[in-house]
Amino acid sequence: MRLVLKPPTTAELAILSTLEVACALGLAPADGRPAVAAMLYAAQAIIALCLIVRVWSRDDRFAVVLILFTAAAIRVPAFASPPSLSNDAYRYVWDGELVLRGIDPHAATPLSPEAGQLRSTWLWPHIDYRTIPNVYPPLALALFAVGALDSRDLEGVKLVALGGDALVIAALFAVLSARRMPRGRVALYALHPLVAIEFAGNAHIEAWAIAGIVFAAASPAGGRMMRLAPLAIATAILTKIYPAVLAPIAFARNRVGLAITAGVVAIAYVPELFRGHALGSAANYLGAQRFNASLGALFGIAGELVIVSIVAAISYLYVRRGGDKTVAVLATIVAYLVSSPNVLPWYVLVLPALVCVVARPFQGALRALSLGIVGWSFTVAIAYGAPSVWRESQPFGILARVLEYVPLYAGLLGAALRARRNGGPRVVAA
Repeated sequence: MRLVLKPPTTAELAILSTLEVACALGLAPADGRPAVAAMLYAAQAIIALCLIVRVWSRDDRFAVVLILFTAAAIRVPAFASPPSLSNDAYRYVWDGELVLRGIDPHAATPLSPEAGQLRSTWLWPHIDYRTIPNVYPPLALALFAVGALDSRDLEGVKLVALGGDALVIAALFAVLSARRMPRGRVALYALHPLVAIEFAGNAHIEAWAIAGIVFAAASPAGGRMMRLAPLAIATAILTKIYPAVLAPIAFARNRVGLAITAGVVAIAYVPELFRGHALGSAANYLGAQRFNASLGALFGIAGELVIVSIVAAISYLYVRRGGDKTVAVLATIVAYLVSSPNVLPWYVLVLPALVCVVARPFQGALRALSLGIVGWSFTVAIAYGAPSVWRESQPFGILARVLEYVPLYAGLLGAALRARRNGGPRVVAA
């Protein structure tokens, strides 16, 4: 017997939306009470998943309005609260202040003489990595400067992060409409509780990169949107460095687009090259960062580079043969995160955004992997317990790490077993 779910009523959807918003309202003031925060987050995640499943295949106006209303409502309490899980927002404002004062954040550390005046401001007690210069690309620095125009608090940089978040949602709606897919899929990203926490609450600028990746990876070939794809992926590269690996995959069948992307990035980096500090202290930062890894804990940076290079090369050839570039980009990012020795929760949020625009993510060969990715995007929040609640090397910390990664590796195992039964992976046409 096959279980068939009845279409949800308007009242059912409204109740689920109200419950998720209620959990978000309770989660914001729960800082300092890890047990309460964890229970509220778990409740919100379950409710959000129920709502996402119910609107996934819908394309009507009510579903779209409900998604936008709920997304806005769960971001308000996070925006109104101070960052509870990361100090990055303070460093963003700090480096933005340096830019506005004509100081190169790629050269000056927080302890440099040039930053002396800033050390007497309210920002200083919140600044981490005081001996390391900024490592972000040029567009990220420009975003920090915009966020620091009013440096009395974090509202400016939070608005910048929300701008990127809104761009992701807009890109998802545009791509889904262009590919004639249900717009209800946007819920997987827009209603995700960790998305609201990371962008509205912790002000991470990752969303600007996610928007560019989604737009470039999923824009239909030959359409008007594809003309903007080079600018989109260039925006992602100039916000976070790693999307540079994805550009050849996204434009494997479009050399002109790849050339335009490379040109835009090169032009943006010209001033940085003249100053001689294009990547700041990226090597030192990457070497120092070790957090929440799985296989990356065994491989290190060198192993990560090898694994990502191999998977990226395979993905490039897959797209050249006619494969779906969205699937190829998704696989490459999964390889990057699995092999990285430093996996912060907000890094993972690009995955549910990409799942929204994959043609049939929960059917056939991609079903197990997509379910694993979505599950991990919720459980990755467990990482925030280390080391504030537990030490990663202690038994409870190890158990927490295992629980966090169970969905992802179960999905990878399921995908591998299915591929073996079917005689290996097949090309999925874009």
